[in-house]
Amino acid sequence: MDVKHITALDAKVNAELYNSAVKFILENRDKETDIKGCLERNSNNPLLKKYLVNLLDIGEVYGVRYIGEFYERYEAKGINTARDIRAIALALADTVTIHSRDMFVGTQKEDFIAKIKKMYEDKFDPYLGIALIELMENGKKNIIITEILEKRYSDTEDLLFVVSVLAADNAEDIFIIFKEQLLDLLGKKRNFSIIGNIGLYGIFIKIFAPVLKKYRKKDAKLLKILSVMDKERLCRDTAEYKLLTENGYNEKEIFYVNYFVCLQTKAKEGINTRTLVYERLAVDLCKAFIKSKIPLTEAEKEIFYEILDKYKKFSIACDGKSSIKLSFENERFGCSDTFLWLLDFKDNVVPHYTSDLYNFDILGDNSSEIIKNLDDKYKYFFLNKALSMEDDEEIIKKYIAEFEKYDNFSYIETFKDLNNDFDVFRKLVDKGIIDLLQFVDKIKTEGYNLKSLICSYIAGIQNLRAFEFVDAFDKKHDIANIEDFLGFDIYRSCFVKKYGNKKFPEYTRDIFTRKQHRDIVAWIARFVYMSRIDEYPDFVLYILRCESIFEIFTKDEMHDFFIVSIDIAEDKYPRYYFENLYERYLYPDELAIRKNKLQAEKIAKEESDKIKAELETINNFKKKFDGNLSSIGKFIDSAYYYKNDAFKVSFMFLEEFLKRGFSISDADIVALCGIYFKAFNSGYIDYNTFFRLISEAEKLGNH
Repeated sequence: MDVKHITALDAKVNAELYNSAVKFILENRDKETDIKGCLERNSNNPLLKKYLVNLLDIGEVYGVRYIGEFYERYEAKGINTARDIRAIALALADTVTIHSRDMFVGTQKEDFIAKIKKMYEDKFDPYLGIALIELMENGKKNIIITEILEKRYSDTEDLLFVVSVLAADNAEDIFIIFKEQLLDLLGKKRNFSIIGNIGLYGIFIKIFAPVLKKYRKKDAKLLKILSVMDKERLCRDTAEYKLLTENGYNEKEIFYVNYFVCLQTKAKEGINTRTLVYERLAVDLCKAFIKSKIPLTEAEKEIFYEILDKYKKFSIACDGKSSIKLSFENERFGCSDTFLWLLDFKDNVVPHYTSDLYNFDILGDNSSEIIKNLDDKYKYFFLNKALSMEDDEEIIKKYIAEFEKYDNFSYIETFKDLNNDFDVFRKLVDKGIIDLLQFVDKIKTEGYNLKSLICSYIAGIQNLRAFEFVDAFDKKHDIANIEDFLGFDIYRSCFVKKYGNKKFPEYTRDIFTRKQHRDIVAWIARFVYMSRIDEYPDFVLYILRCESIFEIFTKDEMHDFFIVSIDIAEDKYPRYYFENLYERYLYPDELAIRKNKLQAEKIAKEESDKIKAELETINNFKKKFDGNLSSIGKFIDSAYYYKNDAFKVSFMFLEEFLKRGFSISDADIVALCGIYFKAFNSGYIDYNTFFRLISEAEKLGNH
């Protein structure tokens, strides 16, 4: 059990202190004592928590070492209210089966019992009476039992507590004794709200459902209905529902019991919380909260929020709806307080799925009170939501006028100060309700939010209104200043800056004339040249590669643009980027001239490269020749890429060397033959030449 489920009873008995005292006693018992029987005996006690955790540490809080000391000195420790004394008296009584003499010193226990007995005798107290029944000897407690059974109770929680304890051993007799009182205090004379006290109802149903199932008389129909609410979904427009309302139950309370009580009784035949039926119970309860004309209590708000969070997605589609919000999104709110609370619950710590849920008819009968009490942020939220769903221009104007009646605010002005909905802004501009041209003259001084909305609208210059705004800005302020004034980069907005092998997107709009297209390109060219000069080559390349450019400019115009611009682009990007562009933009005679020029450049370059390679080879030869012919063979081996050049230089040297008639050693002759062999092997000389050279080398040796 949880205290929040027995709030009325907790007001009479301090449930936290009761459970803390029970835990303290259990912890100080003889360790050989079996506590299972003790806990089972109290299983129907609405005060006892199932798990004794997160409780006060009696020993630490009150500075006592053992149970007897606590019950001897409780008054000195500040436990002096009736609510607290009932708690510790019941804790002692409910653990009586595990008491032992070593838990108390002297007459500590007897003295405490005497004190509460005197309190009971001075003034009837059902809670102390129930405790005394357990704590006193059999002969002395019969009088108290008789008093408790004969008492007429005025508080529902007192009656439910008494019957929950007494019926543990004989539920049928207790039911007969208290039937009339139960009908009164669970009916028209009930004096607490069910919401927050479902634990008491759970105990009642758990104890008396078997009795009522066998009870055949018709005088307990109300109790029979209550006893099966953990097993059946109770629907509106039924006789059972009507009987509950006739006995003081409102819609919220009925569906609260129906939804929550199965969690308390945990009956085998009870409603399964993982079924479609249980999802429908959740919808029933939320609808009851929404329709309530009385503001929700804090407990009701907490319950409502928990259900919304639990069923933000149904595990089983409920009547075709995937979430609980869709099950009642069109429900009319009974009171504005509920509507407004749901918007601002717990300082706006509300999942997004709830913030866009609660709608109302802006032009409906109950809208005025809600609109008047909405914070500005929510006024705009709901107006924006309505405008985003509506497409009729006249209704849109009525929506705006309805909101503008309150606080004398201008909806259009809100776009200057709030981060408002762009889709709504775009719709209002498209329909001419907002005229962008009104902002041109003072755009530099407008707020960030409005500028951001305008930038989003004119991005890519998608329509005529965007074109007209940019055109007006250019005439008034010069397009080169649009980023400084508005924070708008018209270049990146309209063109994609990617090159290489990327495919370029086309910039053409069917709604624009050729002149308007030319204006847009001209604006961007001027903007880039004045504000992004380092990116101008990128822009040039984009224009030249644009597939649809001839839909905007003539062949002659693009020819002239190419002639004056190509050098700018070629300074930044390699020539192969532009090869196909020459054929696209140059005239045939220009292409022929260029072809001849490129051919001449190619030949000249090849000659230059050839001479350069030979010179480089000669330098390498000089570096590696050490006077011995064997070093020439090593030089040839090292010339991996330019082998022919290496042979050419080597043979030129050898020819001059041998002409001079220098004497050479046998080692040089061997090296010389090796060089000739390398040349023959690599194909530099043919066989006849190789044979001749070898013969000459042999003669040098004979000589």
